[in-house]
Amino acid sequence: ALLAADGFFSSAALGAAPGPVQLLILGETARHGIGRGFRVMLGANGMLFVVLATLALGFSTIEPSPEVVRGLRIIGGLFLVYLAVDELRGLRHDPLGAPADGGTKTGLGPTARGAMLVIVNPGAWIFFAATAAAVMAEASTDGGRDAALLAAIAMTLGVSLTDFGSALV
Repeated sequence: ALLAADGFFSSAALGAAPGPVQLLILGETARHGIGRGFRVMLGANGMLFVVLATLALGFSTIEPSPEVVRGLRIIGGLFLVYLAVDELRGLRHDPLGAPADGGTKTGLGPTARGAMLVIVNPGAWIFFAATAAAVMAEASTDGGRDAALLAAIAMTLGVSLTDFGSALV
């Protein structure tokens, strides 16, 4: 239980630090409403939980190669460029970001954008490799797989709480 609390607070600090996910939540909420911001949050936090649960199930000892890390950086940078171009294209049609025909934007939806941003965010992978892997390994050692999964849930809740605050802003 102590590790779950540690995980909660360390991941709450992660969510409070401004990064690409928080900026996407703020941007989508400001231009499209709180519902869209929450969908970004759902995608990002859902993917975060998938990665944390994977670590909790025993993958916390696998270290990515330098090539994998380099690939994530390149793909992450390209994804950020994609998001910027997509937003600029949307602004060309309507400065408030709403599609001219009243429909939804084309391209990746908010939930998929949030999930993808976690996958290609090098900062998130540093968190996974350093903090999350250590918490999962210790929780597994102290209380087994169930304790590690509890820590994954607590960490996801910590980030979700601070992301929720970003959406409300």
